[in-house]
Amino acid sequence: APATGILAPGLPGYTEGDKTFPFDPDAAREALAASKYTVEEGRLVDPDGNPVTIVITEVGGGAEARIDTQAFLEQWRTELGINVEIRQTDFATFLAEQDAKQLQMFNAGWIMDYPDPEDILDLKFHSASELNDMGYENAEVDQLLEDARVELDPDARLARYAQAEELIIQDAAWLPLYFSQSHVVVNEAVQGWFEPPMVI
Repeated sequence: APATGILAPGLPGYTEGDKTFPFDPDAAREALAASKYTVEEGRLVDPDGNPVTIVITEVGGGAEARIDTQAFLEQWRTELGINVEIRQTDFATFLAEQDAKQLQMFNAGWIMDYPDPEDILDLKFHSASELNDMGYENAEVDQLLEDARVELDPDARLARYAQAEELIIQDAAWLPLYFSQSHVVVNEAVQGWFEPPMVI
């Protein structure tokens, strides 16, 4: 299912409406033109005339990148004229480089440990979190997450997470793509079955 934010439907704190950036290649071209970079022969070039290599890393070792990564590469090439390099690596190396904040850009997912916004927003986006593998920092987000940790009113707590999620998306720390879905077969004799909003 296309992601409409960081929190998936069914999770506490999920809010209706699409909070992600719309596909707008014209705005992307305008932003690139307004930046300090130019595009020459498919590469970004800085103001000093030095080419800037952009690399996206993913887990894999096949002849081709993942289908979604191939789509990103093609869109960047056709819409912006930029050739982004793909780098595949084994899972252990990927995790080590991700933890060390050595990856320029990467395609990955997050499997939650328990159904609460703290298990994704606080763990992945608080500036002091060891799992903040992007090096993301926003003092306002940090404060909202810290306030949510000690807020006793459930509605006020979830409202803080909703504010933090919106700021994180606006900062483009993550570009939410899709929520994975499970397909199960359940015998009709089983009563009370429900499909949880996260991997168990």
